[in-house]
Amino acid sequence: MSGFIPLSVPNFGVREAELAGQAITSGWVSTSGGKVTEFEEALAAYVGMPRAVACNSGTSALHLAAMAVGITRGDEVIVPTLTFIAAVNPLTRYVGAEPIFIGCDDSLCIDPDAVEDFCANHCELRGDKLYNKKTGAHVKALEVVHVFGNMADMPRL
Repeated sequence: MSGFIPLSVPNFGVREAELAGQAITSGWVSTSGGKVTEFEEALAAYVGMPRAVACNSGTSALHLAAMAVGITRGDEVIVPTLTFIAAVNPLTRYVGAEPIFIGCDDSLCIDPDAVEDFCANHCELRGDKLYNKKTGAHVKALEVVHVFGNMADMPRL
């Protein structure tokens, strides 16, 4: 048996075609325009924040998130081994952090047991901050990537 098996199939209906048509005729089909502002306002209201920012890609969103939480050159961030480079580039290339790659479990997402083992056996708390014993660097964040429709075990993480 041979044939193409798609990783993800677009799921567009009549409503999506209508809205895409509205965006095209408005002249705004990228990162600006009335629909983007409308989305940002609705999202901010939904999460109870004064404002929200829509990004043109997940990479841009991760870059902004890293900057917002103060990840900088020399910090370390725990990331899954099974991911797309666009999930790691904002950390390494854009803000200068170092990735700590941690293995994945049967869900293909980062393994909570491996994260716990790394933190317990390879790191130490100094005050309220976690430091890598080997490098001395501040382990500042954990980046979770949900893979192929599988959710990482967020309650454990």
